[in-house]
Amino acid sequence: MPPALKFFLGLALSVLLLLAAPFLLERGLRAWDARHDPYTLHGAVVMDAGPARQGLNRRVLNEERFGVTDLGLRLRAFGLPRESAESFARPVRGRVRVLRLGGPSDAAPGPRPPDAPEMGAFAFRLDPISLHAVVPDEPGPEAFAARPAPTPAESFEVLCELAPATPEDRVAADALRALILPAGAACEIDVDLHAPIPISNALEVVYSKPLRSLLRGTALQPLHETLFPGDAGK
Repeated sequence: MPPALKFFLGLALSVLLLLAAPFLLERGLRAWDARHDPYTLHGAVVMDAGPARQGLNRRVLNEERFGVTDLGLRLRAFGLPRESAESFARPVRGRVRVLRLGGPSDAAPGPRPPDAPEMGAFAFRLDPISLHAVVPDEPGPEAFAARPAPTPAESFEVLCELAPATPEDRVAADALRALILPAGAACEIDVDLHAPIPISNALEVVYSKPLRSLLRGTALQPLHETLFPGDAGK
């Protein structure tokens, strides 16, 4: 190979490596976090937001440890007979709104949410994820001293996702999941339930820690997400 051709090939290879370096470093950093940081897994953090009721339910999210992404909502109902566990979710509909707050204190108690910028909103339906039987612990020997204990009654627990109600709502919900809130940022999550739900329930806010990124917020981020579409929103 002529020396001149060897020189130009080496120069071209060096330029290609230089151009690819930011994307290779980005992929390596994200892959390391995905493998070694459990908080980055889908639904890694589950925040028990207390029982919900028909009507407006206001909750505040203020994660101080790290940023928040992949935001989702679930409703857990428990202590139900089988027929209720299998059917209660079907008629339940509602709407989710997420408002950006200056701080947790901006969500003053009351029936009305604050006048704050809306980060996203979508109509939802309840989509059951899991249903399983729960049998109470059997009593100890001392409980049988006076009289035989009754057979423990079987009840059911069902976990539902607040899933987008329409394809248009899916777009809005996906955009909300892709948002990244910095550590310490506060937001209010308003869940407006349009139908009665079981009294024994728990509203859950689920989210993940964002993967670290060298390119997020730079001009190279759109190109990286075009080359690696699976990394968009992480």
